[in-house]
Amino acid sequence: MQHEMIPLFSVPLIKTNIGEMDPVSMAWVRGLDYPSQRTGTDHSDDDLPMMNRGMKILDRPQLKDLKYKIQNAINYFVGDVLGIVQNFQITTSWINKTDKSEYIDKHSHPNSIISGVYYISTTPKCAPIIFSKPHLYSNITFQNIQLAYSGENKNQYNTDYYGINPLPGELLMFPSWLEHEVLEQGPEHNRISLAFNTYPKGDIGEGTKQLKIL
Repeated sequence: MQHEMIPLFSVPLIKTNIGEMDPVSMAWVRGLDYPSQRTGTDHSDDDLPMMNRGMKILDRPQLKDLKYKIQNAINYFVGDVLGIVQNFQITTSWINKTDKSEYIDKHSHPNSIISGVYYISTTPKCAPIIFSKPHLYSNITFQNIQLAYSGENKNQYNTDYYGINPLPGELLMFPSWLEHEVLEQGPEHNRISLAFNTYPKGDIGEGTKQLKIL
């Protein structure tokens, strides 16, 4: 008997390699002042290190080529994968560094449609980024019933979490509402990544519901 599995209403998460950062830009990034990532506390703009104030790190001339590559990847995700006709622009961008014993709490990205993370520096033994299944789809076998699954049968249909260990030069893009976190880093490991948010520009909707975003 043949079976066809139809992944209804799938959550798109793209992983692509857009190339490692060039040596000059890498040296500039490594020379920046980084905040601690021990807590998930929100900070005001004045509390942020100078590099992230205004949340426009990709507008720095040192990252011009990287921004171009990321924008091309966004265009592919929005147009070719999602079939959206509007153009999307990068609205905010910032750099994170997680050192030994540091982590980033579970969160999503408000006021954004598509978010992404570019990995500047990392190692295979760095703590993974963990994505959580949305509550709407949580536990296909009903939320109040706890069933056991054998390890080899854990898959996209029955797991509540999905972890990725990206390599330098890799870019992840996903819906901004998808919750994710970075687990605590082990000794002698650190990771530098660049995160960003996007929003459409131009005309959205029709008639009395039309909205123009500059």
